[in-house]
Amino acid sequence: MVTSHNHMRDMLILIAKIYSVVIVIMFLFVILAEIIAPQTGPLPAPYEIAELIFFPGGVLVGLFVACWHKKNMLLGSSIALGSFITFFILEMVYKGGFPGGPLFFMIMIPVGLFFTCYFLKKREKTENNQ
Repeated sequence: MVTSHNHMRDMLILIAKIYSVVIVIMFLFVILAEIIAPQTGPLPAPYEIAELIFFPGGVLVGLFVACWHKKNMLLGSSIALGSFITFFILEMVYKGGFPGGPLFFMIMIPVGLFFTCYFLKKREKTENNQ
């Protein structure tokens, strides 16, 4: 039974890593496009800069850390989730509501997978020690 748990966890980790890499590449393309052909208009307000630090900045850092090594899954997932929550708090405080659409939550799918894998691994270690 342990082998099937290991296989399932390894598959979830692989899916989360692939999903994370796709998200990071997608945001890098957006950032590169902004550098190559900057949009005209007013500069972002200070709270918008703070929001950009947490989303996508903190979320991408968290995904990168979680992908780096299996031992960093909890740290990376926590960074991404904390950044995501902070972004939503800033949105609520400064704009009076949350951003719409499923995109924000779709980006958090690998974070949930990394958390799931971490807790599966922790439960497996607890079962093996008993």
